[in-house]
Amino acid sequence: MRRQIDIRLTVPQEDFVFSPAKFPAFVGGFGAGKSEALVTRLLLLKLRYPGNDVGYFAPTYDLIRLIAWHRFAEKLEQWGIPHKLNKSENTLAVHGAGRVIFRTLDNPDRIVGFEIGDAGIDEFDTLAEKQADNARNKVLARCARSLTDCPIPAAWRPRRKASVRRTASG
Repeated sequence: MRRQIDIRLTVPQEDFVFSPAKFPAFVGGFGAGKSEALVTRLLLLKLRYPGNDVGYFAPTYDLIRLIAWHRFAEKLEQWGIPHKLNKSENTLAVHGAGRVIFRTLDNPDRIVGFEIGDAGIDEFDTLAEKQADNARNKVLARCARSLTDCPIPAAWRPRRKASVRRTASG
């Protein structure tokens, strides 16, 4: 059964959520709705491709607990979709649609041992460039089951003049 869901987005959020770009980015100031847009994008991909898990990546588990867990749960509740958070395994089961897997970027070499179809990176600006490059490559390597060519959306606040990270294609 198809479900009608109400999605309310600003124009910049909508551009990001529905972007066909392989590596879309949402760069904006505090309160611009970057994390909200990333969560919405990942959940829509999850619902569209229920056989593929999606990954949500943030610099630390503290940020995952503070930002992601409640945003994912709140949005699924608004949409009337049953779900269950497993805090010990850092996963969110979406009824009839697989899982969201939460992992950190603080040690990119530990991003191993699972496959996802799509991924999103939040607070990407907090990583040093070398660590960000390594993390992005590790996240890409997890996208073995992608039906969407694993676009990796990223969201971050501009902090310095050159704030946009290079993508895998340059």
